[in-house]
Amino acid sequence: MVNDQASRSYSPGEKLTIGIELRDQSGVEEVIGHFSNRATNDLMRLRANGRGERQVMVQLEKEISENDPPGPWACSYIEIRDVNGRYTIHTPDPNIRFVVERSGEDLRGPLFMGWHFIDS
Repeated sequence: MVNDQASRSYSPGEKLTIGIELRDQSGVEEVIGHFSNRATNDLMRLRANGRGERQVMVQLEKEISENDPPGPWACSYIEIRDVNGRYTIHTPDPNIRFVVERSGEDLRGPLFMGWHFIDS
């Protein structure tokens, strides 16, 4: 499989698809790609099912929506589970990156500024 190192851009309504090739002696059950937005610290998970196959190409897919924060996204790690419930964590190198593009509207939720104890 070729590692496409170039970051790709997506707008709301476009479909993001990432192919992941896997092999496991007992069979691949579930794959979850964990992504973080470098600009906003938001998180996104993309899931795929390996259908118990021993060698499989799964597709992590998501239609980008207006609710997805704009900016650069990078894969933090990929969680892979086999049919026996055993997990493997993989950090892709080179990293899987993409950008969500949007107009300048304020579509982000509130920003956490901090916390403190309040004396009574």
